[in-house]
Amino acid sequence: MTILVTGATGKVGGQVVRQLAERGLDVRALVRDPATARLPDGVSVVRGSLPTVDSSVFEGVDRLFLVWPFFGVDGLGDFLDALPARRVVYLSSSGGAQWAEAAEAVIRSRSLDWTFLRPTGFAGNTLEFASQVKEAGVIEAAFASLARPYIHEADIAAVGVRALLDDGYIGKSFELSGPALVSQTEVARTIGEVTGRPVRFRELTPAQGAEKLRSAGWAEELVTSASAAWAHMTEHPEPVTSTVEEVTGSPARTYRQWVIDHAGAFSPTATP
Repeated sequence: MTILVTGATGKVGGQVVRQLAERGLDVRALVRDPATARLPDGVSVVRGSLPTVDSSVFEGVDRLFLVWPFFGVDGLGDFLDALPARRVVYLSSSGGAQWAEAAEAVIRSRSLDWTFLRPTGFAGNTLEFASQVKEAGVIEAAFASLARPYIHEADIAAVGVRALLDDGYIGKSFELSGPALVSQTEVARTIGEVTGRPVRFRELTPAQGAEKLRSAGWAEELVTSASAAWAHMTEHPEPVTSTVEEVTGSPARTYRQWVIDHAGAFSPTATP
């Protein structure tokens, strides 16, 4: 069995590659630059950039873990049509995101043996606060009360690996979350407790928060959609599910565990 993983150097794709490699399986990782890909020994690393890749990438592929890193589906159908495998596990999204639903529709239209993973907010998305924490010990953002059941990328990958290997998950969609809601103020406190350096949360107005996103390079469409989604979630938080434990047999990792696993990202740079 040869399993192709796209987005193989990303948060979730990288974890899928590692977990498959730990099982001794034949993994083919699609990356933009093989020279800089830090993947386990024994993984076959191939160069390619979605949406169009060389046909050699697909040779002998039996199953696909699909990370589609676009907010549209242009090229997705052609990519799937070139795939010899019928088994596809797609990293989708919870909450009915338009781009995710569109991609799911394209996958269904190809009559593939699909499984959809629909995670809530990634714990890894809080890495966007790392520079603020390292430089000033503060997190500045809008919506202090926004609470999300942040999920560890390793848990998303673990469910994905099960879905790749077990045909009993064909045609199923999994709503995935971490074990508890964590507010933005709790994010700051947890990072401080784990790193041993107090981190405070400074709440911005929604307008200030949107401007901060623009300054960070976010496209206006994403600023608008994200801000609206976060405002909605302050009153209607994403649901906490038990799916990770039901599928893998192990409880979902806490946000604190994620911070422990990534503490170095929030630690101040050492003075030369």
